[in-house]
Amino acid sequence: SPVVDVDVDAGLDDTAPAVATAVYWIAQEAVTNAQRHGRNVTRVVVRVSGDDERVRVRVTDDGDPVDLRRATGDGYGLRGMVERAELLGGTCVAGPGEPRGWTVEAERPAAEVA
Repeated sequence: SPVVDVDVDAGLDDTAPAVATAVYWIAQEAVTNAQRHGRNVTRVVVRVSGDDERVRVRVTDDGDPVDLRRATGDGYGLRGMVERAELLGGTCVAGPGEPRGWTVEAERPAAEVA
């Protein structure tokens, strides 16, 4: 099982509960994907950052380079991550990391969308 390093910026304590839940869910899904589908992954890094306007989460792993033909199926939960981010006024993109592994990046407003 790979080592998972989590780094959360200070000052995100006042993040709205719905925002924090969405960020947690996306990070959890991305880490699960790295563990289940990544090849030779030894480390997964979760980085949560933000300011008064936006919250960002970036999850990367150090697995073998990814063959996009194998990674486009819906079994990876990518559609769910994108849909959840968009419902909350944000974005989520996923794709091969550079130079290895896989990267998921999501960003959304720091306040709850009315």
